[in-house]
Amino acid sequence: MNSSTTNFDVSPRRAVRYLLWFFGTAMVLSICAWVVVRPIAPQFTGNASFDQKLLYLREHPPKSGPIGLVVGSSMALNNVDTDVLASSLDRPFLNLGVWGLGTAEAGRIADQFDRLYGASEIILVAQFFEMKDEPAERFAIPDAALHEYLKGNAWLADIEHRDFYESLRMRSRWARSFENQHRYTSLKFSETGAAPLLIRPDQSDPSRWNPPQPFSVECKDCMREIESMCVAFREKNIPFSVVMPPLTQWIGEHREDVRAAYADRRTRLAAVLKRCGAPLFDAAKWAKFDDACFADFAHLNATGMRRMTELFLHWREKRLTETPISINCAED
Repeated sequence: MNSSTTNFDVSPRRAVRYLLWFFGTAMVLSICAWVVVRPIAPQFTGNASFDQKLLYLREHPPKSGPIGLVVGSSMALNNVDTDVLASSLDRPFLNLGVWGLGTAEAGRIADQFDRLYGASEIILVAQFFEMKDEPAERFAIPDAALHEYLKGNAWLADIEHRDFYESLRMRSRWARSFENQHRYTSLKFSETGAAPLLIRPDQSDPSRWNPPQPFSVECKDCMREIESMCVAFREKNIPFSVVMPPLTQWIGEHREDVRAAYADRRTRLAAVLKRCGAPLFDAAKWAKFDDACFADFAHLNATGMRRMTELFLHWREKRLTETPISINCAED
């Protein structure tokens, strides 16, 4: 019976060519994958809004010198136009609003960025439903990783914290979900890091216009974190203030639980800040915003964001009277 053998011996020169081809192909594929996920931030925290804000800051570092820091959840991100603050006050501001950020974490992040850039003032933006006995802690990033990514070797920090599968998943939805200002998930940042929404009331999600969950006035220790934050920054001689954005007229007229909870938190907050020596800007006290200013019951749209920020500036300049003004965003 005839038999044949196959010689698998490979010459050293050919082996080198194979290795070069393998590593070259791997490098090309890696570069292609990197280019594809380039708009997506490394997954430092698992909170897309904060991770993307870090990428934005790395690519658009703030001007040198003390910076006004606006901190909070989406109440800050979508409700305060820090571009207007920066241009009107002629000094740098940074919007550090992050989805789902609790008041305890807001204080920690403000402290981190004060050490990183230096804060000229801290403005906390908070709504009544965020003032809870047990503030949620959703994410954290160590000082060393934050500094390394924003001011050090970003490549090493990127590689260490990059989840390529999650980055590819986000990239597939990027234009539709995160760059679309007509969606609540928009992360299309302004020059100073705000995220204006282009959502009219007739485009609002009904469950966000009239949320199904009830709101309670129960509060055993819901002001502790805000008071601690106020005391800490006042001790560092950093001006501290709190902004309480408005709610839709519709929700105030139709939801007794919202009216009661809002009034309860506003009263408690005013008392805490008075003890601490910090001012409270309660937008609803100074103006009646028509519902055309809103994207849902608590988030302003881009026009409402601008109008509330202008009102805030008038309040700082003591240009308002005790009689609330009417703000009609439908006319803009």
